[in-house]
Amino acid sequence: MRLVVVGGTVVNASGSQVADVLIEDERIVGIVSSGMGTGDRIVDATGCLVIPGGVDPHVHFDSPTQRAIVADDFYSGTVAAAFGGTTTVIDFAFQLGELTPSQALNTGLDRATGKAIVDYGFHLVLTKSDEATIGELPSLLQLGVSSYKLYMAYERRGLFMRDDDIYKVMRAAGKIGTLVMLHAENGPLTDLFVQEALSRGDIGPQWHPKTRPPLTEVEAIYRGITIAKLAKSAVYFVHVSTEGGVNHIHDARRCGLDVYGETCPHYLLLDESVYNGSGFEPAKWVLTPPIRSAEHQSALWKALKTKDLSTVATDHCPFCFEGGKDFGVDDFSVIPNGGPGIEHRLSLLYDAGVTTGRIGLERWVELTSTAPARLFGLSHRKGHISVGADADIVVFDPNVHTSITVENAHSNVDYSMYEGMKLLGGIRTVISRGEVIVDDGKLYAAAGRGRFMSRQSYLQLP
Repeated sequence: MRLVVVGGTVVNASGSQVADVLIEDERIVGIVSSGMGTGDRIVDATGCLVIPGGVDPHVHFDSPTQRAIVADDFYSGTVAAAFGGTTTVIDFAFQLGELTPSQALNTGLDRATGKAIVDYGFHLVLTKSDEATIGELPSLLQLGVSSYKLYMAYERRGLFMRDDDIYKVMRAAGKIGTLVMLHAENGPLTDLFVQEALSRGDIGPQWHPKTRPPLTEVEAIYRGITIAKLAKSAVYFVHVSTEGGVNHIHDARRCGLDVYGETCPHYLLLDESVYNGSGFEPAKWVLTPPIRSAEHQSALWKALKTKDLSTVATDHCPFCFEGGKDFGVDDFSVIPNGGPGIEHRLSLLYDAGVTTGRIGLERWVELTSTAPARLFGLSHRKGHISVGADADIVVFDPNVHTSITVENAHSNVDYSMYEGMKLLGGIRTVISRGEVIVDDGKLYAAAGRGRFMSRQSYLQLP
């Protein structure tokens, strides 16, 4: 059966054209002049943008690392992703306790199997650098895991890695062309600032950003770049939120180092005033790193345009305000850390980026799909509309007006970080591997249709 998307403007990172897209057996089989496509089912994209399905490389479903329960599992989380135009997600499998990396991967796969409605992969969160762990990295690559995340913070949660351990992992990763992701934050210093605040009786959520000042990220990014250079490894910094951090990434890239940075919509669109609310309300924005002041926001937008930042992900890690965030009502340091956002990434970035001229259409696609697919070993199948690629396609209407409210969202979380925002542009149709899974606000996908994506070394791909 042939599916044809007709009449739209096909936007890739490399350019745009008015064309029809032909789909058979889950793959794109042709891109032809507008009006020339024929098939068994027609998706009319007249007046719309036809873009590759979004790739979100930073999500947390069923996260095992928090005391409270993450609101979204792999079903509700990927439903929200689909309604937001994201057709591939990469979650995290945690090496906790005595788990080996391969055992940790299996726990991740167990969480996703039978639930995900879009395709998915896993990064391995490594907490050890012993010989056995390092020895498994080549076999993990054969299993389709081409990236690992290391934490420079969170000692109490058993995730913190010392600099020498980070170096060992990076040195091994550099030899096989896999990518190390760093949560860059000076953990010992932030732990000290938190304990000092609590000892003074400063227990409210307003103290979360005050105990994680920008320099704790800036210093850690510089240190991470230094370790990566010594180890001859690529490094990818997750959720970059500071001007100083961007400056270090800029300098490293100008020196020819394989250094990449990711930011998130909340750092681009929100500022530290979210913490000015009374009572416990600011807990909705307790996430790490915290929301920063406006000058950092401006620097992040500039870095997206200059390509010093490579991707925009969501770090979707939602906890309900009631029965989740309020776990820390008497101690901000134990408020479950994270926020929702997977459903609105493409639309937020289009409205705040493309319509304002901060970024172009092609850069929008690159940031949300093409670049994450390439960096994380998926570009042989994902991130572009071309013959032979998976038929992951979004029809985006640039002329509709949409509003963000918790009532019209599809995540299980009970609030939105962007409540009440009005956007220009919205998702009309979402196709995943040739199957229409969302159309005109309705879901047409069953739990478990999503597949695990085996990923390659990013060095092997164009």
